[in-house]
Amino acid sequence: MKEMDADFDHLPPEQPIPDQEGELHPTEETIDKLFVYGSLNNDEHLRLLTGKTLPSQEGILLDHRRFAPKTSFPFVVFWHGFSVRGRLLLSVTPDIIAKLDEYENEGDLYLRRSAQVQVGSTLYRAWVYRGRINAIRPYIKKGYEERDRIEEFIENNVARYLEQKADHFIGYTREKLAVKVTKELLSEEVHSLLRQYFHGSGMPAFIIKNEIEKASIPRLNWLSEDANAQRYANNYIRLAMGFMIFNQLEEKFRQDYRGFVKVTDAYYLHTLSALMSLKLLVDYHQSLESALGQLGVDRWDPNLLYSDYAVAAIFIADELYTRSKPD
Repeated sequence: MKEMDADFDHLPPEQPIPDQEGELHPTEETIDKLFVYGSLNNDEHLRLLTGKTLPSQEGILLDHRRFAPKTSFPFVVFWHGFSVRGRLLLSVTPDIIAKLDEYENEGDLYLRRSAQVQVGSTLYRAWVYRGRINAIRPYIKKGYEERDRIEEFIENNVARYLEQKADHFIGYTREKLAVKVTKELLSEEVHSLLRQYFHGSGMPAFIIKNEIEKASIPRLNWLSEDANAQRYANNYIRLAMGFMIFNQLEEKFRQDYRGFVKVTDAYYLHTLSALMSLKLLVDYHQSLESALGQLGVDRWDPNLLYSDYAVAAIFIADELYTRSKPD
């Protein structure tokens, strides 16, 4: 069998690619092996995603072909007569599969199917995640790499508990607004959790949940109770609004332009997206000042909660970002 990577970048969009997406998911099969060939073929990544290190053997996936886009993550599709080298993970439990299904967006981005894997002269049945071409194309255009997908998976795990926090403390009904507000108000805690997750090669869900549950939503009651602090209240609010608007813009640039804002490990991860945000704030300074004044969030108002200021920051950032994008 041929062991050749296919060049996705030079495939015309209309070219048909053999696949068996219509076959039934073999849910009744008892399989405790998984063939890995990309981001999962890395022990550090596997620990980040599952908290486990699994025994493995070198193996060859039969009747599949590997695609390796220059600006994104690799994937395989069913292709008769081709083969892919990788590793066969052993002792794969249903719990591990459930976590990896979530990471791989099984059913959307990837399809988990059983396939034949050759180890030496022995053939095994194993799970493999096959890419879905049309679903993966947008990720390739954005420049999503393996590390980006792992970060997104971890952020989604944290967001799940932020949603629970938002339900208890933030009373906004607009879709996802409460979660955005909660994430912004707890930005330090969220960033700390993400750092710990990476440095610790994974973090149990109960620790993430506990850290978010015990984090306090910031309030402004102390300003009403401290006459000395009130002298600086307007400056404090303007500084807080500036930081929150900047955070929102930086995240938007980082999400929408992943392939263009990447830097080497020698630099701060968000260097370019932060610079883009600062430039936007300078270019649209008058619009920013006007929006702050119109919404009455350029100063301290005893009737406004911290969450109200965060909502205003989200709306202003959305408006500035939309204006800055070319038609």
